[in-house]
Amino acid sequence: MLDLSQSSYQSAKLIFERREVRTVKDELCEVLRKTTVPSDDPVHSMLREIGVALTCKGWADLGRRSGDEVLDRFGIRMPGQFRKDRVQVDIEFVVEKDWRSGIFCLQYFFSQRTVDACIVVVPTKRFATALQRNIACYELVSTELRWARRFITAPILVFGVEPADQEPLSASEERAA
Repeated sequence: MLDLSQSSYQSAKLIFERREVRTVKDELCEVLRKTTVPSDDPVHSMLREIGVALTCKGWADLGRRSGDEVLDRFGIRMPGQFRKDRVQVDIEFVVEKDWRSGIFCLQYFFSQRTVDACIVVVPTKRFATALQRNIACYELVSTELRWARRFITAPILVFGVEPADQEPLSASEERAA
């Protein structure tokens, strides 16, 4: 089970208040909250579980085929990206330096008017540290998106995920965070 934190970028919160878009967001939140965190290979296991759950609910898995003529012609695949009803989701459990490429994919589809809103799912800083060193985290993504306001125009909702049963922060962890 996962807990969610959320921040809004470029007025995404307002867009996700519309009923047709809110139902898609709520469906994603339900899948994320039900996701388990196994002890063996948690990153790949969680991505696989989320992908299967979203695909079963009718989401397109863009890691297989993007649906974009240009990207498909050149064989470009986007693992961890899903789309439903003009909402695109990018699940980023990747190394810090690589998360920006997912954001640029979201911006590309927004600029092409393929999607109206985007969601990025990343672990919180504490969960990212527990998973592996140098994984992009919610706090980093939220901060850097605010800095990129002039050239990333897509409305993006950022979800930070962490296990619901995670121990409270110790005093030393709070200082480090």
